Amino acid sequence: MTKFEQDIHDQVVGIGKSNIPSEERDVLRVLFERWKNREGKITQRELAAAVPDLGRHNKEKLATDETTLRRIRGVIRDLRVLRWAPIISDSDGYYIPQNPDQAKAYIERVEQEVKARVAASFETYRAMKESLGISSAFLDGQEKLMEFPLKGVAESASTPGKQYELYHVVGRGTICNCPSFRYRGRCRHADAV
Repeated sequence: MTKFEQDIHDQVVGIGKSNIPSEERDVLRVLFERWKNREGKITQRELAAAVPDLGRHNKEKLATDETTLRRIRGVIRDLRVLRWAPIISDSDGYYIPQNPDQAKAYIERVEQEVKARVAASFETYRAMKESLGISSAFLDGQEKLMEFPLKGVAESASTPGKQYELYHVVGRGTICNCPSFRYRGRCRHADAV
């Protein structure tokens, strides 16, 4: 087992052992079994068949196909966002990555989707700002932030020659990877930006 695979294994096992809702545990179990057996991707419909009670309402004990698929998307989102489960997807289904190349391809695809959405949203905003004559200080500020580089380098104050990456994060200020920022959430690098 490679280090990547071991890290994925340990992460998923840790999430599975934590106190998570049964729906999340069932979906994670199905994905993890497929990962261990190298079975590949699973579609929403296949997940619905593998976890039959997912999406059922307590009163009715019946689930429509649309309700079940919507619930699967919600469970996957919760696993990703709340539990940090390494679940990725593409047009063929959901899966846990077997290697760093799969993970990298997924992140690159998400990056392209986000860039496209942001560009389209700003294009719409600019057109509506002109058309309606109303502007948003928030959106104008975000547009200005986007003109600056999203990543820079900052020198360490305590270790000569040591450098830290400094990130501009649109909508949330600035983030630095120096120990002070990670520990306190503030540092002289981020304060200087």
